[in-house]
Amino acid sequence: MGRLIPAIAASLLLVLSSPFIGELRNLLKAALPATWIPLVVGGAALLMAGALAVGVARIRTRRPARYGALALSALLLVFYVERFRTGNNEVDAVQLFHFVEYGLIAFLFCRAFAGSADAAALVLPLLCGLLVGTLEEWLQWFVPGRTGDIGDGVGQNATVAQVDVPVVGTQQGKAVSHGSFQAGKTW
Repeated sequence: MGRLIPAIAASLLLVLSSPFIGELRNLLKAALPATWIPLVVGGAALLMAGALAVGVARIRTRRPARYGALALSALLLVFYVERFRTGNNEVDAVQLFHFVEYGLIAFLFCRAFAGSADAAALVLPLLCGLLVGTLEEWLQWFVPGRTGDIGDGVGQNATVAQVDVPVVGTQQGKAVSHGSFQAGKTW
C-alpha cells in the first residue's frame, strides 16, 4: 500500500495540472519562440537517457533478459515517435512530453504492484495508466481553450503504458509470470 500512494499522488498531479501545462507551454512558446521545441525535445531526451542509464546501472541479475527489455523499450520508443508523428513539430514535442509523463506513471504503478506474483503485476499498471490518461483528457474538455482527445487518452497514453509497463516490470528484480507468460524470461 505504501508504494501505491506516490503512484496515485503523481497521477492526480498529472491529471489536475493538465489544464495548466498548456498555459506553461504557451508561456514558453512566447518567451522562446525559436527554441522552445528543441528545449522540450532535448529535456525529454535527457530524462529518457537518464532513466535508461539508471535502468542499466541497476541490472544485477538476469542480465540478458533485462538488457533485452531495455533495448526493446528503446525500439518501442522509436516506434511510438514514428507512429504518432504528425508532421507538426509543436504537436510532436508535446507527444514526446506525454511519453515521459506516462513513463513515470507506468514506473510508479509497476513499483506499487510489484509484489503480485501473477499477471496482475502487468495488467493493473496498464489499466491504471489507461485510467489516468482517460481522466486527463476528460478533464481537458472542461477547460476553455483545451480539447480532450480520446486518441491521446486511450491511444497514445495507453501505448506508452504498454511500452513502459513490461519493461519496468522486468526491472523490479522479480520476473512476472502467468501461465506460459513470464516477463523477463529468456526463451
